[in-house]
Amino acid sequence: DDFKPFDPKTFVSQLLGGGDVAGLVDKIKDAGIDSNSELYQRFTEGTFTMRDMYEHLQNIIKIGPMGKIMEMLPGMNKAAGGDQSNTRLKMYMTIMDSMNHGELDSENVRKSFTPE
Repeated sequence: DDFKPFDPKTFVSQLLGGGDVAGLVDKIKDAGIDSNSELYQRFTEGTFTMRDMYEHLQNIIKIGPMGKIMEMLPGMNKAAGGDQSNTRLKMYMTIMDSMNHGELDSENVRKSFTPE
């Protein structure tokens, strides 16, 4: 999985710290994530629920480890979080698994994460 076909443009871009944006787009397409879906429409409108957030986290995990994703972004090579980031995402998903339907379907997500 770590081996990929050699592409001179991608290699030089990564060597110069430019990342591999084309490779990231390919990974997103391979994971079957549609940026025009209803889920991402709600995100852009700011009307998403915890259930939507859960689906989004699942999509991020499908793409691969966060460290690898960060390495593909220009200038983010040093900021890669490694496996700790995926562990944290899975922890959030576990917390969401313990929520009831009312909490998952509430559109007031900000209130859920803001201390009183």
